[in-house]
Amino acid sequence: MTRRDQERLSAIEDAIEAISDYVTNGDLHDGVVYDACRARLMEIAEAVKHVDSDLLAGESDLAWN
Repeated sequence: MTRRDQERLSAIEDAIEAISDYVTNGDLHDGVVYDACRARLMEIAEAVKHVDSDLLAGESDLAWN
């Protein structure tokens, strides 16, 4: 795994933790919480697009796309 892949996976973990915090503090019906979660999900999607495909293939249980 390259350093960039490690950084991307770390960013994904951070975004997941942030989403968890957002929904703990509010409901998705709250526009601000919804927008914050949506932004983090877009961040996750962008990071996954750039993770090495061989690394993703090693986690075949997950639907990456």
